[in-house]
Amino acid sequence: MKSDITVLIVGIIMLVIGIAFRVYVSRNRFYRRGVGGLQQFSSYRKAVLISAFESGVKVVGTILVLGGLFFCLVVWYNTRGVKPSSGSPDTVKVVKKRAR
Repeated sequence: MKSDITVLIVGIIMLVIGIAFRVYVSRNRFYRRGVGGLQQFSSYRKAVLISAFESGVKVVGTILVLGGLFFCLVVWYNTRGVKPSSGSPDTVKVVKKRAR
């Protein structure tokens, strides 16, 4: 049970950080746009480096968001009301069909 909470917290932190990365990149791209709608850089070198860096940050943000969603879904799936059968919680009842 303690591990479920830990995984949920890690998943939520990953979601928040991933969304923050994506918002950061989108915000910077928005404020860099000029009247014509194109991004404006002071030099070619800055354009290449900033575009490459922001693309990498956006990919990492997407991976974090997907990983966080995966962790949250795993915790939800494992704790969605599955109750053990009667008897000890470690027993599994296997039913075999007879061959005809």
